[in-house]
Amino acid sequence: MEAARVAAERGHDVVLFEKDRTLGGQLKLAMTPPFKRDLWGLLAYLKGQVRRKVKVKLQQEIHSQDLLNYPFDSVIVATGCAPPSPTRYPHAKVANCWDILRGKAKIEGQRVAVIGKWRVACETAELLSKRRKKEVTLIHSGPIEELGCDMEPIFERRLLLNRLKDCGVEILNDTAVVEITDEGVKVHSHGAGFIPCDHVVVEEVPTLNNSLLRELRGNVEVIGIGDCIEPRDLYQAIHDGFRAGYRIG
Repeated sequence: MEAARVAAERGHDVVLFEKDRTLGGQLKLAMTPPFKRDLWGLLAYLKGQVRRKVKVKLQQEIHSQDLLNYPFDSVIVATGCAPPSPTRYPHAKVANCWDILRGKAKIEGQRVAVIGKWRVACETAELLSKRRKKEVTLIHSGPIEELGCDMEPIFERRLLLNRLKDCGVEILNDTAVVEITDEGVKVHSHGAGFIPCDHVVVEEVPTLNNSLLRELRGNVEVIGIGDCIEPRDLYQAIHDGFRAGYRIG
C-alpha cells in the first residue's frame, strides 16, 4: 500500500492487486495482540490514501503471465511470506502462533505452553493470557536477554515483558524442549523437567513467498519489497514500500 501510494503521488498510473477480500496483509495480524489497536489508524490511513489515487483489485490473485500480458512498465512485488506450520513438533495438540493470531486454531483446555523467543511468541503469550484468560508458560531455550530481542528495547520489549509479568505469564528461559506428549512438554533446564499443559503453541519461521518475484525477473522491471525478500517488521516494510514507490520511473 505504501509503494502504491508513493508511486501514485509521483504521477504513475498504479494498479494494486490483492488476493484477499481486504487490504492489510500481515498488518491485520499485527493488530490482534493487546495494546496494538492503534495500528487500526495506520491501516485506515493507508487504505484511504490508496483508494484516492490507486486502482485496487481485491480478491484477485495475480500470476506472472497475467502481469506480463498487461502493459505495465514496472512491477513491485510485495507478496510477503507464507504462514508456517509447526513442523518441529508434529503433534495433534500443537498449533503455530500465526494460526492463533488469525483465529484459525482452537485452544483446548486452560493451560497453554508457548515455545519461542521472538516478538510473535511474546505477543501470542500475552494475547492468550490477557484476552483468552489462559494459564500461559512461555518457554525459551536461550538467556532472558534474547527473549523479544527483535523488538525495540525500551518502549517495546521492556514494556511487553512487564505486561507478561503483570498478567501472570510464567517465563522459562534457558529451557530446551525435549518432547511434546499428550500430557504436556518435556523440557531440559539444569536437569529433566515436565510442564503439564492442554495445548502447545509454537513460534515457527515463515517461508518466503517469492515465486512471483523470481518468475518476473529478467522479463520486466521488477522490485521486491517487504517479507518476500526477508521477514522483518512493519517499520522496515513501510520504508521498503516508500523507497520502491520513489525509485520507479
